[in-house]
Amino acid sequence: MVVQHNLAGMNSNRQLGITTTVMAKSSEKLSSGYRINRAADDAAGLAISEKMRRQIRGLSMGSENVQDGISLLQVADGALVEVHDMLQRLNELAVKASNETLQSSDRSYIQKEVDQIKKEIDHIGATAAFNERLLFDDLYPNGLPFKKLSDVIKSSAAETGSLKEAYNKNGRYYPAATLDFSAVDSSVISALNGKEFSFTCAQACDEVFKFSFDTSTTECKIDGSTTRGSGTHNYIIGIKDCSSGVDIVNKMFNFAYNTPLTGTTEGINTPNSIAVSHSNTIERTGDAKFVLWGNVGSGYATADQAKNHNFSSGMGQVDCSSFDTSINDVRDLWIQSGPEGDDGLFITVNRVNSEIIGLKKLDVSSPVTARLGIEKVKEAIGTISEERSSLGAQQNRLEHTYRNNMNTEENTQAAESLIRDTDMAEEMVRFSNNNILAQAGQSMLAQANQTNQGVMALLQ
Repeated sequence: MVVQHNLAGMNSNRQLGITTTVMAKSSEKLSSGYRINRAADDAAGLAISEKMRRQIRGLSMGSENVQDGISLLQVADGALVEVHDMLQRLNELAVKASNETLQSSDRSYIQKEVDQIKKEIDHIGATAAFNERLLFDDLYPNGLPFKKLSDVIKSSAAETGSLKEAYNKNGRYYPAATLDFSAVDSSVISALNGKEFSFTCAQACDEVFKFSFDTSTTECKIDGSTTRGSGTHNYIIGIKDCSSGVDIVNKMFNFAYNTPLTGTTEGINTPNSIAVSHSNTIERTGDAKFVLWGNVGSGYATADQAKNHNFSSGMGQVDCSSFDTSINDVRDLWIQSGPEGDDGLFITVNRVNSEIIGLKKLDVSSPVTARLGIEKVKEAIGTISEERSSLGAQQNRLEHTYRNNMNTEENTQAAESLIRDTDMAEEMVRFSNNNILAQAGQSMLAQANQTNQGVMALLQ
């Protein structure tokens, strides 16, 4: 029996502390409803749970996005319902005006109604909107990033029509023109079909080289002369497999390098510098950039001299005129339906107005034009029916997407709950058990503290 150290009390206190700590954690889990309240509770489980939470919340917001897309399509379809009704009325009027029992004055009254209906079709096309986004007019109110190919494919030659830049080659300057395809992306590729650029020999002959693009194939070929020094060399580049300006420029250079013109001096071409005539070279200056330059003599000592080079008639001419064409409107809207960047789909709403559906010049002022008008209205009804069918099909797809999102969200939430949430029954059993142990520990600590009191009996 000792009095310096109450070992029984120390042991009881240590065990009571352990029990109290466990009870505190158990109480926290019961009060919060979460099995994992901090990383120390389950480090791996926390990481998995947070990933699932990102998915769940992304799916939830994606479902809202899909509902917005459905609403937009419903608004568009609702507007076209009225357009359909107006076209049916136009059909009635055209049939009526075709009847030769009417006089010219009668048809003039009919024409007035026809004109008003056309104006209302144009009005719907110009003003129908969802969330202040015009549906049948300009889907992108701030304007598309590009309006013409010449805005995408940057080149001073598109304006000057000749080699008016300067290119430094081995310390000498040569007249040149830069073409920059950096801004070309997948939305522009289709607009390049059939487009071309070319330039003539820089000196002494009428040799021409040309690059044209074909989106229907991946194959490349040279049409026309294949002999260096004469004729026109038309490099036809199949860009069906291209999705960017980098892809196009790579394909151009790879084909030109691997298919040299007959008579090209061996070793003169490199993957980034191709002699395409006896005095013309294309040279890559960036991932999607290259320069057309003319080998005039030994070049010039300064850039200004090269820019001001005086070409003979017809020499050093650059033609990029086919790029001066409008790019088709982008009519696609991206619906982000899930938590990943590529979880989504495009919906398309096409332009609608009296000109597009073929009724801009609808005239029922004579029996002949009225009968022609019947056919025009018939075709217009078919056009609107096709557009409404497209809108309906897209709406059905979005509804399937929404239901799939909700199902995936529910199942993922259930999986996350198994990891993160507290099993209340199990935890309550654990809490009750530890509560009993705590009470027992307190009682034993009290008993241990009383043990040393027996020493006093020896000292009396």
